[in-house]
Amino acid sequence: MNETTRDEHGPGAAQQTEQKKEGKKGAQIIIFLKKYSFLLLILIPLFLSTHYRMLPWDIPQAESWATDQIMGHVQEKITNEVNQQHASLPEETKQELIEQGIQKEWETNKEGYEQQKQLMIKQYKYNFQDKNGDTYLGAIDPFQYLRYTENVLDHGYMGEELREGASYDTKMLAPIGKVSGFSLHPYLSAYIYKIVHFFKRDTTVVQVLFAMPAIIIGLSLIPLFFIVRKFGGNIAALIATSFVALEDNLLNRTMGGFADTDGYGILLPLLVMVFFMESLDTEANTKKKRVTFMLLAAFSMGLFTRTWTGWWVILGLLITSGILYLFYLVLLEHQDIFQHLQHLLDRSKSLKEKIKAGFLTLFWHKEDIKTGWTMVFGFVIFSFIAILLFRGWTYFKRSLFINLIYVPLNYAQGGISSAVKNTQELWPNVYTTVAELNKISYVKIIEGMGGTLLLILACLGILFLFLQYKRRLNFFGGVMTTIWLFGMIYTAKAGGVRFMMNIPAPLGLALGVFFASLLKFAFRGISLLSKKRLLGQPLQKINWPLKILVSLMVALIVLMFFGFSPAPPFCTGGMCQTADHIGKGVMPLIDHQWEDILVKVSQESRPDAIMNSWWDFGHWFKYYAKRRVIFDGASQNIPQAHWMGRALLTTDEKESGAILRMMNCGGNKAYEILQNTNQNHITTMQAMRELIKLSPKKQEDKVKIESILKDRGLNTTETQKFWERMYCEPPEAYLVTSSDMTGKSAVWGHFGGWSFERALIWRDTRNLSEQEAVAFMEKKLNYSSEKAIQMYNETQRLQDEGDGNTWISGWPSYIASGPCEKQERDLKQEMIPPDDPRRKQAMQDREEGKQRKTLLCVIPFGQQQLFLEVDEETKHALLVNTEPVQRPHVITWLEDGGNGQGRFGGQSGQTFGNHRYEESSVSYGIGLFKEGDEYFVRFMDGLLPASTYNRLFFYQGIGLKYFDLFARTRSIATGEIYIWKIRWDRME
Repeated sequence: MNETTRDEHGPGAAQQTEQKKEGKKGAQIIIFLKKYSFLLLILIPLFLSTHYRMLPWDIPQAESWATDQIMGHVQEKITNEVNQQHASLPEETKQELIEQGIQKEWETNKEGYEQQKQLMIKQYKYNFQDKNGDTYLGAIDPFQYLRYTENVLDHGYMGEELREGASYDTKMLAPIGKVSGFSLHPYLSAYIYKIVHFFKRDTTVVQVLFAMPAIIIGLSLIPLFFIVRKFGGNIAALIATSFVALEDNLLNRTMGGFADTDGYGILLPLLVMVFFMESLDTEANTKKKRVTFMLLAAFSMGLFTRTWTGWWVILGLLITSGILYLFYLVLLEHQDIFQHLQHLLDRSKSLKEKIKAGFLTLFWHKEDIKTGWTMVFGFVIFSFIAILLFRGWTYFKRSLFINLIYVPLNYAQGGISSAVKNTQELWPNVYTTVAELNKISYVKIIEGMGGTLLLILACLGILFLFLQYKRRLNFFGGVMTTIWLFGMIYTAKAGGVRFMMNIPAPLGLALGVFFASLLKFAFRGISLLSKKRLLGQPLQKINWPLKILVSLMVALIVLMFFGFSPAPPFCTGGMCQTADHIGKGVMPLIDHQWEDILVKVSQESRPDAIMNSWWDFGHWFKYYAKRRVIFDGASQNIPQAHWMGRALLTTDEKESGAILRMMNCGGNKAYEILQNTNQNHITTMQAMRELIKLSPKKQEDKVKIESILKDRGLNTTETQKFWERMYCEPPEAYLVTSSDMTGKSAVWGHFGGWSFERALIWRDTRNLSEQEAVAFMEKKLNYSSEKAIQMYNETQRLQDEGDGNTWISGWPSYIASGPCEKQERDLKQEMIPPDDPRRKQAMQDREEGKQRKTLLCVIPFGQQQLFLEVDEETKHALLVNTEPVQRPHVITWLEDGGNGQGRFGGQSGQTFGNHRYEESSVSYGIGLFKEGDEYFVRFMDGLLPASTYNRLFFYQGIGLKYFDLFARTRSIATGEIYIWKIRWDRME
């Protein structure tokens, strides 16, 4: 017995005890990993998202650019050597020698070339980094949020000052300014900066703003992971979040440096959804937890209204999904539903009995259903309370009608793409020219999503959710994903290409469920197979090997889907390669040259100076020049778009100067004062055009101004305000013209040439009968019946808003340029018009057989070429390969030997010249230019050659007296930049 006792407590027993402990410990580790493995899995999409989004920080293009430069130099050097030494060899042989020579040259001088490459990379990066060595933010809008974030850090609110307790942005909409309102982005960025700066003192605000898109999308992946995990498990969640992390439509809008608010349109809806979903989950959450989640969902919805005007989409999505889910529960819980419906329809029963026997039993008797209704209606009620708290009573009153009824209806009817801005006035809708709001077809949407196959797989994933009806919440997931996915597809169709970024989340959810369900069905099939017998032998032994094999196959399919390889190079194609190309291809739009020239403005101009230009770069002007702007990317869809476009398009410098003076005195306030007297846009614009032509410095014109204002019914106070906003002594002002504006001439020219009469006809008569439309035009526009009929017939040929937009105003563009060859040839008889006094001598020379100096210019025009012949002396021109021979609408040039106004306000020795051929049926114009002894031409719309913009940018302001060149530089990113000081003192 003692021996036995010794054996039980001996070394063997101790070893067994230790093994049991280790086994138990191992089991605990396995249980722990199984329970918390999702924490490790979620790190994978977070890494992928952050890695690819932060690629632009290091400006990866610098290396490829430097390599291409050096290799090009080496290739040119070796090619020249081979051609000199082996000129007689065949081309194939020479090419082989060149390739061998390049390889040898590179190997011999590899170290030197590598040093040269590093220097070039450093220089290239320098152009796209600020004074702190930080890479510039990647677009234009982020500079608005950079300025606001710095303001929040500096004095606690977004604007430059407080007015009546409200934050006021003094740099927008000069000279008035505007209330900045509240934006979550600058405050969140400021708080994150403070946290990071506490641990890393050399952190800059630019660094934090650059990383904000990666941070926001990274945060978005967390609620998405839990949403998908609830419906499809960890594998589905991993696939869905990885898909969203790499999806190119979303990636393009949320790259590092693109510090805009797009990411909040992903993060906050997902937060609302995950909290709302948890509030409905009676199986996993207690009543207290469900109420907490419902309140969090409502809070998130209130916050969401601060970041996107389309918040009603998500609210409607969840309410609809929740109600359909509850009806599903009613059907599931009540097999005798038709009996209850009969109680409701039974006329012999009282209303109280009907409610008790029918409605309450159906919709309130079961605990799950009662909880569901409580959560749904609680979510709606508390969401509106949250909206009230976040947005205030004024917004809340509007939100019920404007955001829940009018906005969706206007959106569905294509209001965002209408040519005319609204039904009250006739200003153009600038949003029709914003690239990210360009229309997109369903075919293109499906292609952008990844193709038809991907959509089919997503639909199968949704089907799998519905098939798992025993897990009740999966029905909610199926309904929500269906409405979410196809709702976002419709949103992209109605709203434009920008909204493609809202599709990846529901698409990823459905795809994740599909692949996870595929694996689950395969495992279920293997389990059933393992219970069978083959040749009398059980198949149970192949259960796990088969599952492992299938798992590896599905993993391989998923990896191939994403473009990953298990062996180096790990990224071989697909989504990861696309993400890599996007990340490495993104470059800042701004560079050192832009910063330097704008800093020059800040250093050498008065603090109250105003920057004038097209709206695109307004945020840069405010941040680096630290000066006010007429309008910018946050205020583009306003009347100033027409006025600025008109100032650039007009051929009359006096008109351009008067418009600029009006805007720098009061924006559009002068128009508003006139419009308030009779609310007639047409007559107001007619009066404005007349007033613009009049000079407040001439007594005769002052009398006319007073007469017009009196006829419009302005009282003394209104007249005084009008004078202040129309004819004041403006503050110092600058006009910026840059190369990018040449490509945008179709846009600013379109709005500058806007016909308000045509806008009225298009908006109000195209759906009327001919009789009604003619009567309308005769009354409103004083048209003759013939003209009214002509206009009506023109509108009836137009198909949509795009056609209407073009009919109202064209799109004047720069089309092409071409060289000119000097020749001496016989003068064409029709070259010099009869009204030119030089024609007589020219025709006499022609009769005597004398040849004249002529320029023959070749202009590419689509698939053809135009041949332009220009008489060098008179600058008259003919398009000679048209039948019959045509003149351009206008031709402009600089004439040597004059005393015209120079680019620095002095004498340039040149004058601006132009011929306008009113009889020409051609709508195109020509700009003739001379560099040294060589000529070339630019072919453009006939409205552009003599326009203020063309004369400033391409003719360097020669002949214009209201503009002095302040600074000039060349940007690597955008090309030539001219900044002109507007000389108010020279205006009449």
